[in-house]
Amino acid sequence: QRPPRRGNRHRWMAPHGVFECRRPGDWLAIAVASDRQWMEFAALAGRSELGADPRYASVVGRLAHEDEVEAIVREWLAKHDAHNAMLALQSHGIAAGEVLSAKGMHEDPHLRARDFFVTLDHPSAGTHDYPGLPLKFSGTLPVFLADAPRLGEHNKRILQALLDYDDARVSALEAAGVITHRPPV
Repeated sequence: QRPPRRGNRHRWMAPHGVFECRRPGDWLAIAVASDRQWMEFAALAGRSELGADPRYASVVGRLAHEDEVEAIVREWLAKHDAHNAMLALQSHGIAAGEVLSAKGMHEDPHLRARDFFVTLDHPSAGTHDYPGLPLKFSGTLPVFLADAPRLGEHNKRILQALLDYDDARVSALEAAGVITHRPPV
């Protein structure tokens, strides 16, 4: 039997999901993993009474009232921007992460400090920062063996190695426009 679809919800954490914040397009991922964390959230939200409310005081209760719990989270986040809410939640021991755009990731001081981005020089695209590997291991540096291939760069090698095409057949495919190494004009 297939498990039910849960979306961003979790089997044993509540609230758990991605929620929109004050500014449209700003989102925050939150995972409340314990009853203590829920009490911390309730206090942070200025709603300490929710920490003792029998509907929400235990994870079982929060899971049973998940729509209400998520409405409480949305109400609080509607007053905050994602970054500041993330920092506030994290300072209270609650897992929270701002959902960043590509530009936001590129400008993120934490990712910069962790050397997440790798500067590569591509023969066609030039020198740019690219996302690196999310995990780092001591004593094992990541190696980037090749640039991203250019359009059609490996056509001949692949057609000859995998399909045993000869030069004439590859040239015929190029002449017919089936394969190319430049974008159409």
